[in-house]
Amino acid sequence: MSCRSASLGSRASEPMQEAPRVCGFAAEVAAVLAEKAIFDLHGPVIRVTGYDVPYPYWQIEDAYMPSEARVVDAVRRVLVA
Repeated sequence: MSCRSASLGSRASEPMQEAPRVCGFAAEVAAVLAEKAIFDLHGPVIRVTGYDVPYPYWQIEDAYMPSEARVVDAVRRVLVA
């Protein structure tokens, strides 16, 4: 799990993890940010996570993991918001 601050003049957050989107550490980080720092954020909290499916076998694991393209897309969405 990593939490990147996608801030270039704005305050936003992008929690990233390999686990599914719900019930994971990134969900907790996003919830705490929304609860404690909602008035300090200038952009949305966008989670970049694995998909909400059971973890796949190793043959298709790369398709499940958050890719560089998904992270870059999330950062762009934060910066545009």
